[in-house]
Amino acid sequence: MEFSDLMCRKYDTDFGGCYKLFQECFCLVGLFFLAACSTAVIEKDLDKLTITTATGQQLAYQIEIANTHWQRTRGLMHRRHMPTEHGMLLDFKKQRQVSIWMKNTLIPLDIIFINAAGIITKIINHAEPESTKLMSSDVAVRAVLELNAGQVFENSISVGDQLGHEIFKTGI
Repeated sequence: MEFSDLMCRKYDTDFGGCYKLFQECFCLVGLFFLAACSTAVIEKDLDKLTITTATGQQLAYQIEIANTHWQRTRGLMHRRHMPTEHGMLLDFKKQRQVSIWMKNTLIPLDIIFINAAGIITKIINHAEPESTKLMSSDVAVRAVLELNAGQVFENSISVGDQLGHEIFKTGI
């Protein structure tokens, strides 16, 4: 007796039971394929961003852009890892005071608030993973940059440093 015969008997001996088994297997394969594709899309859609520190040091990051309400709301939730020189830029399209939280965000982050001219206005070091505490920009900002916790300290990033990215060129 072959393996497929045994599996069909488990699901009944008629063709309908076997069809159900194959349908379930096909769905599982499809889910694995979709998971692999979603990772590839994230890697493909990375932008370049630079930070020029007060000492003139140029830091380069590969970033994901979150420029829709849904993308900004989801942010880096449920991610278990982010490469060291990667981040996410939450683009709010225009200057306004914003608040964010770390709910369902599993990795510690440095949170950087940036005005429309690309100037850092506030930094929150080592934001606590999964916290529902609101973190406010305190002033109107255009964007928020999320980096792995420790990047701000390790690279001497500070308030007043300049970010280089196309969303800051127009100063809107």
